[in-house]
Amino acid sequence: MRKFWHWSFVLCHWSLVIGHLSLVIGHWLLVISHWSLVIGHYPLPIPQSPIPNPHYPFPNPQR
Repeated sequence: MRKFWHWSFVLCHWSLVIGHLSLVIGHWLLVISHWSLVIGHYPLPIPQSPIPNPHYPFPNPQR
């Protein structure tokens, strides 16, 4: 009888662990999909150099 209680406890423990892991994985999938939707909906501004180079398309005449 003691072995039965031991295995039932082990099975209950692992089912709880697996359920918790699936909850965590589902939560992170929701968070990642939410943020990908937010980032896709609001496009990030293209980072521009703080000092614009006036001779960018052409070679620098001072060189």
